[in-house]
Amino acid sequence: MATDEECVGYARECVRLAGLATDQELREQLLQMARNWMAEAMHERCKDALALKPTSPKQSRKGLSFHPPRARRRPAVVSR
Repeated sequence: MATDEECVGYARECVRLAGLATDQELREQLLQMARNWMAEAMHERCKDALALKPTSPKQSRKGLSFHPPRARRRPAVVSR
């Protein structure tokens, strides 16, 4: 199995080759391959992150749940 660095390298090579391709279908295939390699690299990173073992039950619940970032509120503008 390729490491995430190798997957990113393969994706970059596919993008490079797509830039050289004159055939539109070939270019699209190479770009799709690049997307697939990047997805594989991200999958490996996620798998590695999940393999980390938490040290306490509290961290276990916190580490395995996903919380989207909260939207930042803009400070109220006060007119004088």
